[in-house]
Amino acid sequence: RGAAATRRNGTHASTSQLFPDAAVVCFDNNPDMDLSWTAARPNVTYVELDVFSPSASRVVDAAAAGRRSVVLGLHLCGALSPRVAVVARESKALGCAISPCCFKGSLGKRVRQRATALSGDASSTRSDASSLLGDAYSILARVMLLLCEADDPDASVELRRDPEMGSPKDAFVVVRKQRFLS
Repeated sequence: RGAAATRRNGTHASTSQLFPDAAVVCFDNNPDMDLSWTAARPNVTYVELDVFSPSASRVVDAAAAGRRSVVLGLHLCGALSPRVAVVARESKALGCAISPCCFKGSLGKRVRQRATALSGDASSTRSDASSLLGDAYSILARVMLLLCEADDPDASVELRRDPEMGSPKDAFVVVRKQRFLS
């Protein structure tokens, strides 16, 4: 049994079906969302959360209620991707899986800077993702991977692509904290 934190989209419904014994806790900062669908899923709850608040990781831990948990963020725009990674690192979650979405804000600036740097040195990371360097989204995913590696050097960080996701934004940065690696 565990808890998974997700952002609004169809993921929470399918996660709750795939893991019927897990508590699926959905976080979002939109108090006006239509959550009527949650009534059909007894293991789904919703928590309003501003992931930029200093207490975000404590809110995630409280929602997990002592159960093993993983933070899952899909199609996180701009600075949400790196922030959700930090919240996961600061929480008691086993790790996170993050699918970045776009180049908004400071992350976009970092992507452009890193793309320039990587164009001359694709071997500058401990990751084996150099074959993904190319299109803008791949660069975004790789920069997110590099940020996660730098943020937690002891963690296992990998980049995975899911071509069956039904979206060209099909990359996941998967982080497993060192203390949970076997």
